[in-house]
Amino acid sequence: MMDKLYIVVDGIEHQNFDCDSTGYYLISYDPLSENKGYKLFDSELKQYRKYLTEKQIEKKYKIIDHIWFNEQKWDIFQRSDDNLDKPNSWVTIVSDDIQFLKRNGLWKKENLVESRYGHLYYCSLPIEAEKFSLIRTRKNLPI
Repeated sequence: MMDKLYIVVDGIEHQNFDCDSTGYYLISYDPLSENKGYKLFDSELKQYRKYLTEKQIEKKYKIIDHIWFNEQKWDIFQRSDDNLDKPNSWVTIVSDDIQFLKRNGLWKKENLVESRYGHLYYCSLPIEAEKFSLIRTRKNLPI
């Protein structure tokens, strides 16, 4: 599953953030971000951070994408682009149902993803965006 995590600070959504024992911090690689309260954190990576308290965070949520394909809901394993809105957008799914993959022209034996206790899971060949519906949900999270 490919979730996107966001926090909202001063009414602005941020996806480039992390947290540690001291709290949350925004991440930037733009030197001009120092004008917005960021401090140089790693000069080699040229990473800047702006530390936040939990009180500064207005919301925290994640966006979860699935697809509806062949009358089933599937987790996305890989995708060609973030919004799947390009002319050649595609996704892959993972399944243990080889017959399903074969029936839908998605089978390639070499695409073994995982073997758990002798149970095999395969990554599908790419499924073009025209063949599925995107299901995008939002889940609010505790700060």
